[in-house]
Amino acid sequence: MENNRLIISNDGMTWMDVTDMAKEVFNSGLFTLYEFLEEKDRVIRMPIESREDLLRALDSDRNIVIKVGQGIPRDSEEQVTLESWRNADKIQYNGYIYVRYADLRFCR
Repeated sequence: MENNRLIISNDGMTWMDVTDMAKEVFNSGLFTLYEFLEEKDRVIRMPIESREDLLRALDSDRNIVIKVGQGIPRDSEEQVTLESWRNADKIQYNGYIYVRYADLRFCR
C-alpha cells in the first residue's frame, strides 16, 4: 500500500486513495469503494456498486477511495469546550492523551 494516500476533503471527511489496488479491495467486499473527485467548492463521491462501475471508474482519471474517518471541516471554527475536556475520560500513552470523541462537546 505504499502508493496509497490519505485525502481530507473540503467537507472534513478522510479518505484513503486505493486506486492502485481497487480490484482487490472490491473483490474482498470489506469496504465500500467510491469514485472521488474534489473541485473547488464541492466533493463528488459516487459509490461503486458493481464490477461495471469499478471498470468505468478505473478508466476515468478520478481517484477510487474508501472512507476512513470523519472530522471537523478545515474551515470550521468549532472548538472543544473546556468543561467537556475536563469531564472526558483520558488515557495517557507514550506521551499522547487519548479521549473518546463522543465525550467532547464543541462550540463555535
